[in-house]
Amino acid sequence: MVNKITRPRIYIWDRCFLKQDLSLVLERNESPYRRLSITIIISTGKPFVVKRENNEILTLQGAILGPNVERTNIYAEDSDLTIIDAFITTTTYRDLMQCIGPNDTRALKCDELAKTQELCRQSFFKELSIDDAFTLFNAVIYSLCDQDISTPALDSRIRNIIDIVEQSRADELSISSLAEKVTLSESRLRSLFKRDMHCTLSQYIRSVSFWKSIPLLAQGMNFTEVAHESGFHDLAHYSRTVSEVMGVPPSNIRKQLDIFF
Repeated sequence: MVNKITRPRIYIWDRCFLKQDLSLVLERNESPYRRLSITIIISTGKPFVVKRENNEILTLQGAILGPNVERTNIYAEDSDLTIIDAFITTTTYRDLMQCIGPNDTRALKCDELAKTQELCRQSFFKELSIDDAFTLFNAVIYSLCDQDISTPALDSRIRNIIDIVEQSRADELSISSLAEKVTLSESRLRSLFKRDMHCTLSQYIRSVSFWKSIPLLAQGMNFTEVAHESGFHDLAHYSRTVSEVMGVPPSNIRKQLDIFF
């Protein structure tokens, strides 16, 4: 057992992350952002406050934020937060779709909160390796959803598009070329993709390209090099995408304390 953590720590792997922090203030009134991920926030200290799109104020001990929820304001002080996030391309995301719908936010139920708080509480007094964080991540996820329930299959053409996006740089992709590869019109491709993935294809491409840049940041490349290697037009385009996906500029990601890859 060690003393309680005193500064943020974040563990990143396979387009998922687990972050622990004592307090958190997110104020994006002028520039709210939407993530293509499902986020779980658990407090084992004081409750935190979330402001929803309709200006409704929620005071919570635990919550699940669905994909494309507008993130404007979160206030947490002495809350001992564990934040778990799974990106849209991950199997964890697909599993969590049992628990939350697109554009939705809900409080954890009493039994869910009890299970997840118990899992998270002691971790604030431990040194966590990346393996420990991964174990905690999975324990929280699968205390909320059934790992054995199958999720609906994607349209095969959308599956092909996802594979192409994974294998390509951002500057090699266009809606017209992707539509041609799966013999669909651009409008039909946009419609099918939105139906199956609950986001636009352009938004998806930008978000995937951001996650491809994370290992490059970890290698110590400067931001201009990262933008170029990831296929962004320029540094400004990359910076806008990082802010869109993570809600902060690239410099803030690199400044994060105790990042483990």
